[in-house]
Amino acid sequence: VLVPHLAVLVPHLAVLVPHLAVAPVTGASLPTATWRALHVDGALLVVDKGAGLLTVPGIGEAKADCLLSRLADAGHPEVGHAAHRLDRDTSGVLALGRTPAAHRSLCVQFQERRASKRYEALVL
Repeated sequence: VLVPHLAVLVPHLAVLVPHLAVAPVTGASLPTATWRALHVDGALLVVDKGAGLLTVPGIGEAKADCLLSRLADAGHPEVGHAAHRLDRDTSGVLALGRTPAAHRSLCVQFQERRASKRYEALVL
């Protein structure tokens, strides 16, 4: 469901947020959320995940729609797990292993803090 304009009212402040999509269930992926592949090779799939998309499935059928399920639908069923994830409302880049060895390697790199992460926020 797309809401053309949503007014958020705070005392002495009104903010107009255009084109806000609403999830059918609180915490579920937004139907309009997107992703795109940035790099694909035999071992890795690097994805730009848009805001509004769960990285992994949540609890219950209503939260089954996620990046991993959409990757499987798009021809990447080998990506069954994520070594790291981003919150639903966070957009950004994810590195995903396409083989068990690549997935394990990514997991170890994140666990041992050898992978670096950088976060940027736009504050309005």
